[in-house]
Amino acid sequence: MLGEMTQIKSMKTTIQVIIPVYNALSQTRACIDSIRAADSEHAHIIVVDDCSSSPTKDYLDQLLGSRCIELLRNEQNLGFLPSANRALSHVLSREDCADFVVLLNSDTKVHKGWLDCFAKCLASDSKITLATPVSNNAENLSVSIPEGMSAAAFAQLLLSEISPVYPDITTAIGFCLAIRISALKDLGGFDTLFSRGYGEDSDYHFKALASGGRSVLVDNCFVYHESGASFGESKSCEMAKNSPVFFRRWGAIYEKELNRHQELDPVGMLERKLAVGVAKERHHEVLFLLSSADLCGGVSVVFDVVSGLISEGVDANVIILGPPSSIKYPLSFCPYFCADEDWRRGDIPKAGIYVTTYYKTCAYGFKAAQLYPEAKLVYLIQGYEGWFPEAELEDVLLTYGAIPYRIAVSHWLKDMLSRWNFNCEVIPNGVDSSFFVPQRTWYGSQDGDSRSTPLRLILLTRKDAQGSWSFTTELLRRAMSNPNIETHAVGRSSLDPVIQEICPHVHGELDRVGMSRLLAHSDVFVDSSIVQGFGLLGLEAMSAGNAVVLTETGGIREYAHAKNSILCPVGNVDSIVSALDRLVFDRSLRWQLGREGRKTAEEFDWKKIIPVYLNYFKQIQSEGKPVGAQESRSICSYLFRRMLDRQDVEKEIAQAAFYLFREVRESKNPRSAREILSGENKKHTYDILSRHSEGIHFIRMYEESRSRILQAQFRARAIMSEIAKDSQVREFSLLEKVIDESKDLLGE
Repeated sequence: MLGEMTQIKSMKTTIQVIIPVYNALSQTRACIDSIRAADSEHAHIIVVDDCSSSPTKDYLDQLLGSRCIELLRNEQNLGFLPSANRALSHVLSREDCADFVVLLNSDTKVHKGWLDCFAKCLASDSKITLATPVSNNAENLSVSIPEGMSAAAFAQLLLSEISPVYPDITTAIGFCLAIRISALKDLGGFDTLFSRGYGEDSDYHFKALASGGRSVLVDNCFVYHESGASFGESKSCEMAKNSPVFFRRWGAIYEKELNRHQELDPVGMLERKLAVGVAKERHHEVLFLLSSADLCGGVSVVFDVVSGLISEGVDANVIILGPPSSIKYPLSFCPYFCADEDWRRGDIPKAGIYVTTYYKTCAYGFKAAQLYPEAKLVYLIQGYEGWFPEAELEDVLLTYGAIPYRIAVSHWLKDMLSRWNFNCEVIPNGVDSSFFVPQRTWYGSQDGDSRSTPLRLILLTRKDAQGSWSFTTELLRRAMSNPNIETHAVGRSSLDPVIQEICPHVHGELDRVGMSRLLAHSDVFVDSSIVQGFGLLGLEAMSAGNAVVLTETGGIREYAHAKNSILCPVGNVDSIVSALDRLVFDRSLRWQLGREGRKTAEEFDWKKIIPVYLNYFKQIQSEGKPVGAQESRSICSYLFRRMLDRQDVEKEIAQAAFYLFREVRESKNPRSAREILSGENKKHTYDILSRHSEGIHFIRMYEESRSRILQAQFRARAIMSEIAKDSQVREFSLLEKVIDESKDLLGE
């Protein structure tokens, strides 16, 4: 009854939520959107803009008309603490303030019911002064999002499964901190001795304890925390300055509290309560298959698409083929990691749609369709894989034919596949135009470029077959010979000793945050690739306000044209250098390209692209057909090609498998194994099989199948399924693989 009364009270109360903001537009927008979606009627958002640059400032200006949002602006950049203190003082001056206020970082996402969790927590004990939620990134209060779950799904799991006990914690964590108003009046704001942030929350925690209050964990509330969106690389410096101040004050008591925290282990207790192991049994709407977690443009696109689908309410996720590994990308969901052993056991999560993303993932998608026959298969094609250096064209074409539905990220890719009679739906790649934003002060003003500093140029270096490595060094030398250009090389190949010798500004392979910061403070971006399936970096550079110089090739034309870029012939260094010379001296051209490029990027924002994916997947789910005989033949031909690449006896067995299984599939009166192989001029293969233990069993199985087909005309699929259950056979891994991967080939 008490809980019900508390809930009714909290539902009627407007809670002030303070968000200090300094740039980080993408995270800020996501944070505010999440509050509106979760508790739009109960949250009054107070944003403190700490002198953000134009893109973030413009966005916040657009919010001024919102009923539930209040904007405070600092005339100069003060830092997190003064901004937070200003808002806290502002709350105390209001007559309508609730029993508590929530201080929230701009790089967080909240979920339905979060404010009600805080209200119940503070109502449970009048001594509770501070309350911190569970998070994926909250130091010693961190709990990992379970495999296969999104942050939103995990938040609902926590809310529904955990009966909160509100355990005391070692220190409050300021990323999301509820403060009782009565305590705020007594304690005041944060101590500004803690510079621009970090350590102030721990100091405030012990002040609250010294005043007789409690600081607790809201153990049924989860808030996603990305971390580092605003502070970036300054975090370690601030921590180094602030730690001595904290330990001089609270070192002795902190050690005692830490020991007590480790003894009670509230987070470990929480994890033991959660039956998170059932995540693999969930039925997803869409699962993407990635060959690895190694970050590249194609992988980041998949992560962005899945994140966008989740934000639209779709139960989507990713299966990464292999053992667990670290992912250098901010994800509000946790992918599955399924090694080959999981696939052999059929221990993979179920989905209505599986999306393969690379020709080597198609066989896994096909396996998933065997396990779940009603599932639909889609192929997301981001490059013409037949030109990839590690691929063979015949393999790629077979996998294109094995998946019934295909998405191409550009019309150029669609045209390339149409040459082989494969149809595609075109859904272009997108960009987070609130993450890749311009920071140059001259951006947006044609007359504002009075800089005397050189033009900052970013040159993408690629050593693969589709890159421009053959003339990259020449392009670098000629760009660097211009004293008005400061050249920066980016990409994995920029670490090559030859490039490092030529160029003093080498960045290697940057993560998403690093690339956005580099582009935000650059003027010109050059991608001289021989071919691009889409050319995502060019679009990201446009989003960051760069004037872009691109080669007129592949899918670049999906977004690049004469108004927003300079397009050069492939391999023409003179043309690229001439474009750079123009950009150095033509200020208005730079302004025009940067302005038009930014407009283009906004048209390709993920918020506009994701609904296209959503509609296409809905159509496939309702009208699409599962894999059929044609796709089965194509994938099995691909699998047999892979087997034929093996060496020695295994190769001979796999080759024999091809002929024998083809006979079972195509003939109403199958011949004997000896007749087949002799007829194919493979008598030596039959002799090898007859002498090898695996081969003997293989022939025996074939003859059994032949006999059963002739006698009972059973379906080949059912027969081979029976054979696969034979304990005498299962020890032979190769044969088991052949049987398993050939079931559809053997169907009626």
